[in-house]
Amino acid sequence: MGRGLTLYDTGNVIDDYWPLPFFDQHWGCIFLLDLLDGRPSRLRLVPIRTRPWPVRLAQGREKQAMMARMRTASAALGTRLQETAEGLELRLPAGAG
Repeated sequence: MGRGLTLYDTGNVIDDYWPLPFFDQHWGCIFLLDLLDGRPSRLRLVPIRTRPWPVRLAQGREKQAMMARMRTASAALGTRLQETAEGLELRLPAGAG
């Protein structure tokens, strides 16, 4: 009980919402879920820019800022993300999901 995986705010890659002047919505993450023996074992977050078109991988300071924001938001929910070369990841305990 209490184990599982919930992803919030994952739709910006598909549908970007109306602009908010105080909040940059032109970025997001591609979420990749790795399975081991049919069970979730790792979640990878790859930062992307959705505007201007086309969608592309985030780089440099922009990528670092995105990862910092995602790590802060995740930490507030009790989840610690680890930095990797491609972005962030969360190793899931055996039997998660």
